[in-house]
Amino acid sequence: MLIENLRTKRTLLSLAVAAALTLSVQASAADTLQGKVVADEAPNYSAQSGKQYWVLTGAEQTAESNALTINDANGTVKQADQIPVSHIYLFEADKAVANGNQMTVGGQTSTFASAVLVMNVWADNVDSLEADANKVALNTSADAAGSYAFTNILAMKIVDATIRNSETVIDDVEINVTVDPSDDSVEDLGAFWAWGASVDNLSADAGMTSSVRFSGNSLTLSGTKIDAPEIYVDGVMSQQVNTVVAEDNRFVLENLSITTDDGHFRGVTAFGADEVQIHRNETTVTGLIFSSTDFASVEGMEVNGFGRAEAANNTYMADGIELNGSDLILRGGRFLDGDSAVFANNTVKIANVTAGSVSGELLTVYGIQTSDVADVSANATTVTLDKITLSPWDAGSSYETESLWARAVSVSDAETVSASDNLLSAHDVHVHSAILSAAYVSGEDTASVSLTGNKVELSNSETMQSTDFENGLTIYGARAAITGNAEISRNAVSVKDVTAADLRLYGGRYWAVGSTQNASVVMNGNLLEVENVTNTGPEADLWAARAGLGDEAYHSGADNSTVTLQNNRARVLDSKFTGQLGVAGAEVDIRGSADVSNNAVELRNVTADHFSALGASYVGYVTADQADVVMNGNTLIAEGVTASNYSQFVAARSFFTDGDEEVYGQNILVQGNRLEMTDATLSGESYVMSVSATDAGEARALNNTFEVSGLTASNDQGTAETIVVAAHLYATQAVAENNAMVIKNSSFVGTTVLEGVNQRTENSGVASGNSVSVSKTNFSGTNNVFAVDLVAMKAEVENNSMVVEDSAFAGTTALEGVNLTTENRGVVSGTGVSISGATVTGYGLIQAVAVQSPNTVEVDNSTLLLSDVSMEGEQALIAGVAIFGKTVSVQNTFVQATEVDIQDNKELKERNVLAGVSAFITNDGGTFTNKNTIVSVSKSGITNGYVAGTLVALADGGQVEINNQTVVVSYSTVDDVYGTGIVASGDVSARINNQTIVLDNATVVGGVYAVSVKNGTSTRSGNDVELTNSRLQLSGTNTVGSISGFDTIGLNVTEANKEKAVLTVTDADAGQMEFNGVTIEIASDDFLDSSDTYQLINVEGGKYTFKDLTVKESHTFLETTYTAKGDVVLGNGNSLTSDNELFNNKTVKATESSKTLAESLLGTVAFINQGAKFIADEGIAAMVDAAKLGEVTAFGVMQGGSTHYNTGSYVDVDGVTFMAGAGLRVNPNWTMAGFVEAGWANSASHVEGTRGDGDHEYFGVGFATRYQTDGVLYVDGSLRAGRATTEFAGRYGQDSASYDAKSLYMSAHVGLGAMWGINESLKLDTYARYMVTYLDDDDVSLNNRYNDKLELDSTVTHAVRAGARLLGDFNDNASWKVGAAYEHVFDGDAESAVNSFSLDVPSLEGDTGVFELGLRIRPSLESNWAVDLGAKGYVGDREGVTGNMTVRYSF
Repeated sequence: MLIENLRTKRTLLSLAVAAALTLSVQASAADTLQGKVVADEAPNYSAQSGKQYWVLTGAEQTAESNALTINDANGTVKQADQIPVSHIYLFEADKAVANGNQMTVGGQTSTFASAVLVMNVWADNVDSLEADANKVALNTSADAAGSYAFTNILAMKIVDATIRNSETVIDDVEINVTVDPSDDSVEDLGAFWAWGASVDNLSADAGMTSSVRFSGNSLTLSGTKIDAPEIYVDGVMSQQVNTVVAEDNRFVLENLSITTDDGHFRGVTAFGADEVQIHRNETTVTGLIFSSTDFASVEGMEVNGFGRAEAANNTYMADGIELNGSDLILRGGRFLDGDSAVFANNTVKIANVTAGSVSGELLTVYGIQTSDVADVSANATTVTLDKITLSPWDAGSSYETESLWARAVSVSDAETVSASDNLLSAHDVHVHSAILSAAYVSGEDTASVSLTGNKVELSNSETMQSTDFENGLTIYGARAAITGNAEISRNAVSVKDVTAADLRLYGGRYWAVGSTQNASVVMNGNLLEVENVTNTGPEADLWAARAGLGDEAYHSGADNSTVTLQNNRARVLDSKFTGQLGVAGAEVDIRGSADVSNNAVELRNVTADHFSALGASYVGYVTADQADVVMNGNTLIAEGVTASNYSQFVAARSFFTDGDEEVYGQNILVQGNRLEMTDATLSGESYVMSVSATDAGEARALNNTFEVSGLTASNDQGTAETIVVAAHLYATQAVAENNAMVIKNSSFVGTTVLEGVNQRTENSGVASGNSVSVSKTNFSGTNNVFAVDLVAMKAEVENNSMVVEDSAFAGTTALEGVNLTTENRGVVSGTGVSISGATVTGYGLIQAVAVQSPNTVEVDNSTLLLSDVSMEGEQALIAGVAIFGKTVSVQNTFVQATEVDIQDNKELKERNVLAGVSAFITNDGGTFTNKNTIVSVSKSGITNGYVAGTLVALADGGQVEINNQTVVVSYSTVDDVYGTGIVASGDVSARINNQTIVLDNATVVGGVYAVSVKNGTSTRSGNDVELTNSRLQLSGTNTVGSISGFDTIGLNVTEANKEKAVLTVTDADAGQMEFNGVTIEIASDDFLDSSDTYQLINVEGGKYTFKDLTVKESHTFLETTYTAKGDVVLGNGNSLTSDNELFNNKTVKATESSKTLAESLLGTVAFINQGAKFIADEGIAAMVDAAKLGEVTAFGVMQGGSTHYNTGSYVDVDGVTFMAGAGLRVNPNWTMAGFVEAGWANSASHVEGTRGDGDHEYFGVGFATRYQTDGVLYVDGSLRAGRATTEFAGRYGQDSASYDAKSLYMSAHVGLGAMWGINESLKLDTYARYMVTYLDDDDVSLNNRYNDKLELDSTVTHAVRAGARLLGDFNDNASWKVGAAYEHVFDGDAESAVNSFSLDVPSLEGDTGVFELGLRIRPSLESNWAVDLGAKGYVGDREGVTGNMTVRYSF
């Protein structure tokens, strides 16, 4: 029944009572009644006026300790109005007191032909009412036509009432109420009414202010059967009372059988109040049977139409209820149509609810329910459900909705809501369907809600049944379906030991309804825990937190909301789902911005047919305004999961849509997300990703991690795929940085795509610092493993890596560090791929970098490392870099293959390939440049295949430039080796420089080619190819079919070559081959001095003729050249050995790089020279300035700087020089000083790419003097001596050298100058100076592989300098100087020898320009302190800058 109808019926009842009372007042009146005892046997209440046993009047009325017993009452005559029966009536008093009055109604069953109202105490129009300890008991059954009403206390038009300790008992009776459908008169209300105490001011004068306090009252209805169309039972009730307080009242229903269309049982009821306070009231319900009941409710509280309400610490307990096809609401409290309500610590306990013989029941349980209350605060409400068993679901029946609704707090149509720490705890619940919630809020006009700390627990730990929740189970920890702002945080749902069909579980839920605009939603710290749950399908959706648009909100254009979902967690353990399972830590589908961060999903031992698990999910509906989405730190952990048909596991997922199709929308950042999967089994289509951000304007994936161990994934190849990706991005532009994937101990069958980054962009793409690691994993089918797979208009890809260890691949396999497709410019750098302990059977493609672009491509610093790899099957294609492009630039490519075994498939003719760079220049006139490529193959075998540095295919007019390329084959067997292979579809040009092929104990079945150029099947036809500095380097013993295209052959001769040649050529069909101007370079420890014969080159087939052959033997610092006097012909048993006559014609000289040995010593000389010039300038100036006549003064000077010396090559010296001394002015013209000096420096010398590093230091003493004539002239000089140390270290190819030289040094200078006075504050100083420096010789060991000795000659340097400087004063305390000079160094040669062979001589000789600036500061004229700051710059053969500081103190 609607509350409006209920209030109308109560109004009619009050008017009927008032009319009857008026009649009785005219008959009898008194003001005091005490101790009256009346027994009325078999009364017949048939008169219209009914019967009032005692009526009191007067200003003050008192009724105490009176008793009335009514037995065998009847009403045999039907009346038009309700018949009132009252024990005590209090009428029109200023004050009325009713204490201890009792009324008992008993006897045989009463029959009433009319509606009857039986009352113990009535009060009407009383200003102040006090009622205490009044008691009424109904012990007889009744049959009533119309209605039957029974009450202890009824007060009307009361200003102030206090009703305490009243006791109302209805026990062991049967009440039957019938209604004549044709009679709609007042008395035919068709209801049973019972009140413990009621205050009704509906008929009071408008504007009257009233209050009531109910305290300690009780109503007990027990052992009773009631059959009535409507039932209303209230413990205490008020109507239209301004202030209502209800405390410590009890409402008890025991062992009842109820049959009704509409039943209402309420402990505390208040209608129309300004303020209501309800505290510590108890409602107890036990042993109720509801039969054929359309609707009934049992409520602890109901408040309707109020200003402010407060309800706290109330308890509600229901135990033992039987439902027979009935709809029953068990409610702790309902509050309707109010301004504000506050609830705290209310408790509802429901236990042992069962279904009777009639099915179709609905049980609804509320802790607190409100509707149309503007502001609601509900905290710490507890609802407990225990042993709820209702009828199973009958698919053919008329009921297909839920059989159980339970909410701890339910709020509808409020403006603001706060609900925290509310609990719904359910155990042993067996129903066919249910919706449970701890906090549930709805309302299109709700502006804001705060739902925090609410929790739902459900467990059927001991009584789990297969028919439980077979029509579905939905649970919300907290739910808000509103238009406004919301905080839904720290809510929880825990479900254990449950069987259910359709399953919907939410820790927290926000549902945007209506026209939601600019909403702010915060959902943090929500928790969903599921353990030992069996889902019988078809769907299960589990969310720790979800925020989204409802259908109405989507179509109405809800825009620009901001959502924050953080620290939400879903945990699912030991559960089985036979249908589709969806799990999310946090999910957002909304128009606007979102921060979805630090959410988590944990899955352990979970199985599902269709599996979707998302740590965090964002679905953005595109709007006109930009939305920024942040998804950071989300986690998905899956252990022991099984998906039998389809699966999706993503730690953080986002995409944008316009509602019908996916479009490119706003911006997304996914950072620091993590996926961990262990011991999982996935069948069918599978997607496993750390992050997925698609259809965004800009997508950025940073620092996400992906770890999988023990995964078994399989699919039907061709119809399904397994997609495993760390970062999956589809956007207008995208950035993927520092994402990491680790796969180990896993197995993939079918079609597998495993990628660190999968990126598709319409504009620009960036991928940097991403990594993939795969170990102990097997693949079978179509296998694609990439660190980065990127398609973009333009792209920058850098520092990505992939590592594959101890894994097996069968079928068609592609292993690539970077796979890039661009329309415009593509840049790839710093790619590293390492594959070890792997087997590949079938078709195998391994590449560090693969790029396709019709435009410009730049690739730098690519590394491919292969170790212990076995490949067998259709074809093996291996490349450091593979490119399709127009303008291609590649540099710094390194490919290393160690213990790689590539076997031939005899049935196929495709050759296996291992190359550094493979390029296809697809456009006419395209260009290809390649620098610094190294390919190294060791301990490997490549059958029916070849090794190459660079392979390039060119269209007509293509251009190739290759520099600094090395191919190494060591302890390996291959078919062919190419430095460069070119295939041209027209005329092309190629420039190849500094190319080396290295063979170390290698077997090459075919040829070793510096370059191969083909036009179709023709070689070099119409092409312009220039090959310079092409070298074949050989070590150990090598066997080849043939060689061609080399201008230098290097032989590293060892002991093994006494038995077998360094190079053996076996191709008997080679015929005549001629080599012009070839140089053979020999490296050997003892080749020069050995008496043994070394086998160098042996030609077993054909004939090799070397014209103008030169042979060089190189040590680290010495080179020996042998010149052939004619052609050298090898073949037919004629080999090149160390006994060949050409080795008798030799010359020996030092290598160019040996110059670094002497240059380091020259760095010491240069540094000592710097000290000499420093003393001649700053040192003597400091001495003169500090000196005082007849007194000794101290001074100190320090200088530091960096200098570059051109020595034929160059030496860089960085150092610090220090000088400290004591000076004396002997007379006004002559000054002299003694000093100590020290210097520390380091140097670097550079010769032809070789660098030597030196550390230098010196310590010495000296004497300096200056004589100033009486005119402008002066003369000065110095003499110094000490010890200098040079420590040197350098690297020379495969060798290194170091030495430590210590030598005596001496230095002197003499100078002449003139000081010209221009005015009082400006002077000009002109000078000329000669300096000489000597460094003694030394012999040292070089500590290299040959134990060479270095002989360092003494070095003498002479230098002259002439210059001028201008000096001026700023004021008495500061002065300045600026100057320039020219210096020429004579001699300065550093002569040296290695093993008595003279080295090239570097020299300091040269010309230098010197420029200087200086500043002098003295704190005051009287101060003994002074500081000089200066700087010098050098141009010419000496370049650089030095700075100096002079500190002087006069004692």
